[in-house]
Amino acid sequence: MVGLSPRTTRGHVWAEPAIDGDTLTLSAAVAALGDHVHLEVPLSVGTAGFIGYFCDDEFYLRATVCPNCGAERIEWGVSLLTCRACSTTFDLVSGYASGEGQGYPLGTIPYTIAGDSIELSMKDLDEAYWSTVAGRRTLFE
Repeated sequence: MVGLSPRTTRGHVWAEPAIDGDTLTLSAAVAALGDHVHLEVPLSVGTAGFIGYFCDDEFYLRATVCPNCGAERIEWGVSLLTCRACSTTFDLVSGYASGEGQGYPLGTIPYTIAGDSIELSMKDLDEAYWSTVAGRRTLFE
């Protein structure tokens, strides 16, 4: 299947997005294969991990860095995201953290659906990742 990474294992779908200039294209079919999809994106400094999923007919993409403790250990937890390092859980839609933990920055990464593809801006992905790492209140200024 085009866009499916050989890193895919049972329960962990990995996508191989295409990048053309500022546009990252992700196969919607690959993103919908399981309940979530993993991908790595080359950003301004290094490579960043993201986890994507459909919820309430919307596509959400979040950095796999924990906004609470900074660990790169965010995993799918069926009805929420979980940090395997600090055990903080995050609401799938709002990004709010359990307990007193710091949640994901407010906002979503804009995307468009073009045929069987999900298109995102590399600039938006870069800013959203670093906003999460920095613990900002919102994804975009």
